[in-house]
Amino acid sequence: MVLGIIGITGVMFVLPFVVSPLAWYFGTVARREAAREEDRWAPSSAATAGVVTGAIGTVLLIGGALILLGVAALTWVLNGTDTGYGS
Repeated sequence: MVLGIIGITGVMFVLPFVVSPLAWYFGTVARREAAREEDRWAPSSAATAGVVTGAIGTVLLIGGALILLGVAALTWVLNGTDTGYGS
């Protein structure tokens, strides 16, 4: 859950944003372990919150990467175009 919260709030920074897939993974593993060994682990809402916040952060990470890739491609295309002025 903590990794998911850090991932969502770290939208402006790269490193905290990258931990969102880890939150998703660890939350899924925790829920699977709780389901497999019901007598040892109680179902946890923190694991579910980790899955949800990790998924949201991962979607934001992918969206941000696509936007960054689009801006880089647009910059490359616009700077590579020769207008004929100043040559």
